[in-house]
Amino acid sequence: MSRPTVVTFLVLALQPHLAYTQAPSDAIRNALLAEVTGFGGCRELEDIRSTSDPFFPTVRFFEAGCTLEHGDRTYPLVAQDSAGLIYVLDSESSFRFLARQHPPRGLDSSNAVTFVQTALRMQGKLPRGARLLTDRPQAPEGLCRKTGIVCGGLFLTHAERGGRTVFLTAYTDVAIYSAGPITVDLTTGYVTAAVEVHYDSTALIH
Repeated sequence: MSRPTVVTFLVLALQPHLAYTQAPSDAIRNALLAEVTGFGGCRELEDIRSTSDPFFPTVRFFEAGCTLEHGDRTYPLVAQDSAGLIYVLDSESSFRFLARQHPPRGLDSSNAVTFVQTALRMQGKLPRGARLLTDRPQAPEGLCRKTGIVCGGLFLTHAERGGRTVFLTAYTDVAIYSAGPITVDLTTGYVTAAVEVHYDSTALIH
């Protein structure tokens, strides 16, 4: 192989990496801000980091951190593919558009719960860092009391019908998220869920 050919090969091989290590474009920043500006929202983005997801290996994700007007942190999420399309990931329809353009890889019954958690995050229905309730001893009893619900009545997170139906409970320090049955199409990646949120009312006012 001649020297020019080797150089050309190296440049082509590095291009995808270089594209994703550049500073986020104005379009990415605007897409992130579109999710959090408005009444009670964020004034500015404090950091943006590039990340990836194994279900969507050909798509690059960008997550920002910002502080809402009442002081809580939130983390808007957008994606961009190699064609330059930007996905504002804060609704079921925007996630469905992503899945139509880039069908999820490796989705099956063994990872349906993980995928549902990912999908609900990308639909804006579940916050980053929410912990899944998978056994009774880990139930957040104190938070249940503050939200006025009975921990024993919450779904334990699990999949049924070969991963096509999922029941999910997740929680943060200030809220409990419960959904089920959640419908999962293992071929298209479409996830349909109505998520009920129970807030700790004492943490809502600062």
